[in-house]
Amino acid sequence: MATEQKIAEFMDRLAIREQIDLYVDLLNHRDWKRYESILTEDFTWTCTEPTLKRINSRKEMMEMVTTVQQ
Repeated sequence: MATEQKIAEFMDRLAIREQIDLYVDLLNHRDWKRYESILTEDFTWTCTEPTLKRINSRKEMMEMVTTVQQ
């Protein structure tokens, strides 16, 4: 793999990692307005066992996190 490709892959991975960190940080700080702003309208989230929960929209996610995080 060429150096340029390695750098591009690293930058892609870093951008993804930073986005995940932002999700978690906003959730931990209960910054609901900013948290909602970074989710797409067609956001989906799936939790595996033991919970087995699926969220199918930004609206559903916001309802879940604001209820659970009270």
